[in-house]
Amino acid sequence: MNDTFYSQLVIKYYDSIIILNQLDLDRETLIAIGIAVGSDHIKGIPNTAVITALEILQEFRETPMERLEKFRLIFIL
Repeated sequence: MNDTFYSQLVIKYYDSIIILNQLDLDRETLIAIGIAVGSDHIKGIPNTAVITALEILQEFRETPMERLEKFRLIFIL
């Protein structure tokens, strides 16, 4: 078997416990950041990167998903 492809393969592993302990970002907040930033399948908020998404989420006191909904109602509609 030719392993040229596999010898160049890099696997990145992110541990949710380490992310929570070091960055204070729980699973729901990470998902909300992903939704705000957007992806191939989700449009996201225009011109929003990770730092902007975190700033948006910090402006409101509810759960991360409720914060995004509040932001959408105030600024996007």
